[in-house]
Amino acid sequence: MRVLVVEDEPYMAEAIRDGLRLEAIAADIAGDGGTALELLGINAYDIAVLDRDIPGPSGDQIAMSIVASGTGDHAGPPRRRP
Repeated sequence: MRVLVVEDEPYMAEAIRDGLRLEAIAADIAGDGGTALELLGINAYDIAVLDRDIPGPSGDQIAMSIVASGTGDHAGPPRRRP
């Protein structure tokens, strides 16, 4: 499994990657929306963890780009069970 972590706070990005590493999950970090889109264009990811408020395209815009490209399934936010 490979994860893209998009987070502009270095400490938070490293904490997420460290947690994933403990589970033997590879992760790349992008500190802004532009870098995230570049990485998405050259690598295949199973999951993208997106900060919504980042420089460049926002996390929401990146998510919409992934869905529009047809390269990802849109799970969306967790849904509450009735």
